[in-house]
Amino acid sequence: PPRAPESGLLQPAESRRSPSQPKSPEPDLISHDPGGTTASGPVDDDLLEPTETIGIRLTSAEAACVDAAGDPQLDRSTARLTLLDDDRPQLSLGGQSSRESGVQHFYINLTDGLLGVFAATWTFDAAHSTAVQGRDFEFVRWVVSSEVRGRHDEEGAWIEETVDTSHWEAYAVVPGAANVEHFAPQERQRRISYRVLEDSAYERNETIRITIAENHPDVALQAGDAAATGIIVNDDAAPTARIGNVTVVEGSSGTATALVEVRLSGATELPSTVGWRTRADSATSSDFVGAAGTISFGDGTGGAADFLRTISISVAGDATDEFDERLFVQLFDGVDLRLIAGKTLGAVTIV
Repeated sequence: PPRAPESGLLQPAESRRSPSQPKSPEPDLISHDPGGTTASGPVDDDLLEPTETIGIRLTSAEAACVDAAGDPQLDRSTARLTLLDDDRPQLSLGGQSSRESGVQHFYINLTDGLLGVFAATWTFDAAHSTAVQGRDFEFVRWVVSSEVRGRHDEEGAWIEETVDTSHWEAYAVVPGAANVEHFAPQERQRRISYRVLEDSAYERNETIRITIAENHPDVALQAGDAAATGIIVNDDAAPTARIGNVTVVEGSSGTATALVEVRLSGATELPSTVGWRTRADSATSSDFVGAAGTISFGDGTGGAADFLRTISISVAGDATDEFDERLFVQLFDGVDLRLIAGKTLGAVTIV
């Protein structure tokens, strides 16, 4: 009996014909007298399935030659075609980029379907993710639900109606632990969903890494398809640095300290910096100690310390009766923060 892959036409193992009978044209299909049947080869598919068989039996020997029909040792009146499955599904995992809002998905894909139920195992790789579960995102699943709600119509009659209450439900995933997605027969794709949690902090793009494992002997998984990364794209603008004005009493001797505040307009999780320097105006170098430096923001706490820094300027006291004097503190060279033109000077008034 012949064996064949899942494509093409079945070629008979041998063909019996009389010397006067012409040879059948290629491809060599089995042909019969009018009223009989003609059989072609197997139909190709892309399903993982067990080996299949097709049985053929000649029921009449009229106008045909059946070799040794009466000899059970050499009976050629029956044959069985064996179809060998040549499909091996390919498993892969895909991610995507997203803004800092809404529900996004990873997709577990099978290039070919399965006849039976298949379970794909996946894990959350927190060690190679920069996004934090519970702070930056949460895993969610779609829950199908409904409820019956009642109300009075315009005539006062009580009516009930079914309302769709399906929703996304959050659940916690233990990093490194196995989670399972079940493929139904011939299902080609399953998704792992997560909801991005909005924030107002300026930050780098963050990543969520998911891996899948090969846990079925008939499913192929290439190394490059075993992991995927979802990217949460930051959509918050860099904060603005603003400097304030301050008034200080110089005193008759010694020094006084002017505290100049620099504030950010919003939170940042990046190590943002800005340079500063003093600049004389009506106050001269004898009235204050010139200085320069760099201040940094972004300790990641989100508290007041994240938004406020103070610059200390030393002012010299004297006993001279004089008009109020002024100097400036100038901001420059902001990194991962914005400076607004015309608003980078803070005035220090000495009285």
